[in-house]
Amino acid sequence: MNFWRQIREDIACGMGLLTRIPTGWLRVDGMTWSLTRSVWCWPVLGALIGAAGGAVFQGLSILHVPPFLSALWAVSFQVLLTGGLHEDGMADMADGCGGGYDRERKLAIMRDSRIGSYGVLSLTLTVMARVSAIAVFPPSLAIPLLAATGAISRMVLAAVPLFLSPARPDGLASKLMQFSKPALWVCMLAGLGVAVACTGAALGFEAVLIAGLVVTSVVWFARRQLGGFTGDVLGATATLVECAALTFFAAILSN
Repeated sequence: MNFWRQIREDIACGMGLLTRIPTGWLRVDGMTWSLTRSVWCWPVLGALIGAAGGAVFQGLSILHVPPFLSALWAVSFQVLLTGGLHEDGMADMADGCGGGYDRERKLAIMRDSRIGSYGVLSLTLTVMARVSAIAVFPPSLAIPLLAATGAISRMVLAAVPLFLSPARPDGLASKLMQFSKPALWVCMLAGLGVAVACTGAALGFEAVLIAGLVVTSVVWFARRQLGGFTGDVLGATATLVECAALTFFAAILSN
């Protein structure tokens, strides 16, 4: 297969998964759609989503919009780009693990399109955490810090399947068990590379280390609660990693 054609296909596949941006302009005749092969570009797309949110924050700050309100619009724009994909997973996992009494019931609740009190609480708290952290950022640093956060939070999506099996035989999780090793390594290096390039070696490595601790906690929790992972677990992981990384950056800037 032509190398550039494959790159184009992978980007279209990654965008189709992680965003609501139309991908028709990237499609070609006889296009192959491989989630596992496209994993290498997920951190790059995450960085672009983060940078877009950072640009909104910086632009509104230039217009003298208050920091908290600018941060709220930045997060809102990111949610618009992604269609709330990860937030939906966060809410579903919170509802399932909070309201189910056994593994089967928890998985059933997670598939229910309705949202419960645990889901509402999780969305409220995670959005508040993101907005509050971004509001602390100097406008000039918003784009690199949010780009780094976006890359790291999408990089970890490939880490969870390394340690857990799918909780169901169908669904998104079952499609992510045959990662191409070269693509997986590129994914990890891309996430780390973007973080280091945007924040410097020390902060980049520390943010990735914090992300690793969050992933370890989610893997442990999902194994105990669900016996594996689902697409919702991946969404929750990305959301929690984003909250943790933004909190870390905010704490550094506040000192």
